[in-house]
Amino acid sequence: MISKILNQYKIQSISIKLVIISYILWLNIRSIQGLVLTETSVNSNILINQGYNYNKKINDNPDNDNRIEFRNFNIDNHIYKKNFNNNKNGINKPNNENEKFVNKNLHSDDSLKKKYINQSKDDHNWNKKKVNIFDTNFKDSILNNSSIFTNKNLTVNNHFENLLRYNGSDIEPEWEWVKNISIVYTWVDGSDINFQNLKAKYNGGVYNVSSRDRSADELKYSIRSVEKYMPWHQGMIYIVTCHQIPEWLNLHNPRIKVIDHEIILPKGVYPTFNSNTIELFLDRIPGITEKFIYLNDDYLLNHYIHPSFLFSKDENFSPIIYKNNNTLNVSQNSILNFISKGKKMFLTNCYFTDQLIKKYFDKEFKYFYIHHSIYVLYRDLFEPFRLLFKKELQSNLSDRFRNHYSIQTLYLYYAYVEYATSNEKFPLQMGGEGIDRKYEGTIELPANRTIQYYSIRVIQGAITNKYIKFGKIKNDSKANKKYFERIKSHPEILVYNFNDEYSSCQALYEFTEFLLTQHPEPSSFEKSNYISLENKLYSKLAAINNISSDISSSKKSIYNKSKIKIFNDVLQTYKMKDLIPNYIQIKSELSGPMKKVSEKEVEEIHLLQNYHGENLTSEWQWAKSVSIVYLLENTLNFPKNSKPSNDFLLLNKLQNYLNKDYIKESNKNSFTNFTEMKKSRLREIEELRYSLRSIDLYLPWFEGDIYIIGDGEQHEILPWLNLQNKKVHWIHPYDLLPETVSRTLNQNIIETFLDKIPQLSERFIYLRSNHFFINPIHPRFFFDQQFYPKYNFEGPLDNEEKIEMKSNSKYSSFFYTYDIILEYFGRLGYRKYRILKNAPCPLYRDLFEPARQLYQEYIDDTINHMKKEKEKRQEFLSLYMVTSYNIYGTEHLFYPNYVIGYPKIKNSSLPILNPKRTISIYGYDITTPKVSEKTMTVDVILTNDFITNNKLIKKLIQLKKLFFSIKDTKDLNDYQTDNLLHNLYNKQSIYKIYNIEKFLLKINNLSIIELLNN
Repeated sequence: MISKILNQYKIQSISIKLVIISYILWLNIRSIQGLVLTETSVNSNILINQGYNYNKKINDNPDNDNRIEFRNFNIDNHIYKKNFNNNKNGINKPNNENEKFVNKNLHSDDSLKKKYINQSKDDHNWNKKKVNIFDTNFKDSILNNSSIFTNKNLTVNNHFENLLRYNGSDIEPEWEWVKNISIVYTWVDGSDINFQNLKAKYNGGVYNVSSRDRSADELKYSIRSVEKYMPWHQGMIYIVTCHQIPEWLNLHNPRIKVIDHEIILPKGVYPTFNSNTIELFLDRIPGITEKFIYLNDDYLLNHYIHPSFLFSKDENFSPIIYKNNNTLNVSQNSILNFISKGKKMFLTNCYFTDQLIKKYFDKEFKYFYIHHSIYVLYRDLFEPFRLLFKKELQSNLSDRFRNHYSIQTLYLYYAYVEYATSNEKFPLQMGGEGIDRKYEGTIELPANRTIQYYSIRVIQGAITNKYIKFGKIKNDSKANKKYFERIKSHPEILVYNFNDEYSSCQALYEFTEFLLTQHPEPSSFEKSNYISLENKLYSKLAAINNISSDISSSKKSIYNKSKIKIFNDVLQTYKMKDLIPNYIQIKSELSGPMKKVSEKEVEEIHLLQNYHGENLTSEWQWAKSVSIVYLLENTLNFPKNSKPSNDFLLLNKLQNYLNKDYIKESNKNSFTNFTEMKKSRLREIEELRYSLRSIDLYLPWFEGDIYIIGDGEQHEILPWLNLQNKKVHWIHPYDLLPETVSRTLNQNIIETFLDKIPQLSERFIYLRSNHFFINPIHPRFFFDQQFYPKYNFEGPLDNEEKIEMKSNSKYSSFFYTYDIILEYFGRLGYRKYRILKNAPCPLYRDLFEPARQLYQEYIDDTINHMKKEKEKRQEFLSLYMVTSYNIYGTEHLFYPNYVIGYPKIKNSSLPILNPKRTISIYGYDITTPKVSEKTMTVDVILTNDFITNNKLIKKLIQLKKLFFSIKDTKDLNDYQTDNLLHNLYNKQSIYKIYNIEKFLLKINNLSIIELLNN
């Protein structure tokens, strides 16, 4: 490894090589010594290898204490030269040097120059009276008549100075109540396959980790910082997440609980990937306190936090929020431009939140940004807050992701607390100067509450920027290092936050090193094996950093800057290419092998492949009566004297006839053209026969109606169809189409009106003739556990695929349709172009009508086009119309009174649904690639060889595939296909006339000429 590093940097100097090698060897010896000391238990109570003295007996057992004791806290100066003093309680406090730094920072003329900030009606309207904020030393800075700053201790410099002097000692008696306050985190691990699988359903089938979901164990380090810097906290910590538990988390600790999204989110809102929506229901956490602290998982503490940082010391202990002097300054035209271009979503969210506050509370309101800090919330104000903004919050609650119209939930909540609660009759009446004054509440606050008066306090000004920092982790090592150094070198920073915008491994490794070295002390909420692993890494990192510091500071007389830089680069490379990647790899191995299939997929595949035709359980009894629909597209627009029943024998007769030597070539061509003309219709009819047999064989629970749509008389098209079976129905297209369609028959137009089939079930299954079942089928193949239809889409098209397909006229209608759909529902990043597979398509009957209402002009355009010349033109595709309407618009609580969509759909009329429907939520599911791979094979290409075809189908059966479809090609050998299907489905079905052979014998006596004439 050493040689590799030296070669990488092309180091030629023998002296530098020797220094580097000696230091790295020394490093390894030190690491080994640490490990030996640990493993041989020189001191059975101490882990030495990381430089800190930890209690070795860290317990994951629920019967034990579970807390990590910090005994004789000190730092090995040779490893880590950060100077702290020790006190008797083992709580580190700043030494004199750091205290001097703090005092210097607080009273520096450069950092606290006199500044006047006009807090007037034009600037901010928490109070309509003008107040002046004097930033100088924060003394006498707010006039006493300010309703924002009623507590002087919060407005003078002593507020922050006292906060910085707090060293973790016992808090004053008046703060005793705060010890048991709840702390809430929101967190997800975006790399988890279960989470990706759930998210992929809503984001267009994309399986990846976004910056919002990426986990670098920030939560672990945030909890460490809370336990260290809020030592007074003794209450519960709740982690709100999505069916996940951090692998490092010690759940035996009774003070921590994991709360699933499904527990707090209403049905129809879950699942959501919009943090604004999740935050809206935090009050539903069982057992949460009346006031609670809320943190994002990437918020970290950098200094001891006294409760007075969070609460005003007034009679209500009002929560404090910190705002800076940055204001929202954007025009409506700019917002509309951002929306049209899909840019600056956060800014548009702030704009619509600002407009809402002005509308409800104060038209002169000035939007100042809230710091990314610790939030304190009132549990019992969430429900009246949700009721007041019920209509406006529909966008947040309905869309699974953030959109340009989303509301900043927390900002609006704080404005609500400030204004609405000022009315003595709250929550039945609201304060403020806007339309909220007309609001009449419908609920009372809980009778058993202990809080009688609700308020908040705001601290605002440039001074707050000193103590609360917001930064970004990027694919930029220099920028990251600069931000890390700022945090490390400024102990006056109380809270800091990272917004991760990185994608490179290098940035992840840099971030990991910073978090570990900045927050090295394990909390009592971590598993011992993860702590032990991290300790080993910390030991080596501390030693390497110490070597680098020694070389940079004490060896300047020996080596010049360029050589020292090379040396430091080598050490950095060793950390980034070896130590930290190995640590991350070993850490992931502690969690077990990475799963490639989600738990939901495993359960679904197991159920589908192990169903052998047993009676359905009670919850699935409804599926027995579901309808199945076929459309014989090749029967449309054929001459009325054409009889497919005669075509049935043509291939056999012509096969021998065309091989005769005495037949003229011209006649042969005529017969061949005739055969090709009717070939597709004949194939479709034959395939339908076997598709029906597969239903009879492999859907033993099915008792519903089968509707077959075709042009012509049934006895001529399907003479073998047993209409004595009352469950089989022949439907003529004209029975479905409105009069405006005239006599034009088109597959796409007919599909637009499938819901017009008489007695069609609310959920139905749309099949094609070339669809076949080959193993017993459970209804879960068509519908998910909540009985939502499962759509079968190909994966999302990438940019290269879209470019290539757009050049092919075959897909012109597909792109034409999708572009129209996106005009209505929005061209957001998670709206993907996806092609429906040649597979069953379960549908909602009652979504056809509202979809037609929405897209009526495009349907009419397609119909009018069909009436004219036979020119090739793009069509509006009906199946994409109705499936996308379901996917993008309806799966939420408020449908049909609200339809998700931006921008065009916002101006559309509300849908009118069938009043006799029984379905309340029109949800959906999409078959995942892994489930699809295990259960179906679509577009099978058959050859001219029966044996090869037969082996292929048998292999599908052996693999427990449940379904296959045949790709329709011109080269398809109908004779071989018929042979194969007959061999596969040789048992007569209940849908076929059993004496059909007599009928065929009768027409078999017809000559070829007679067949041609018919």
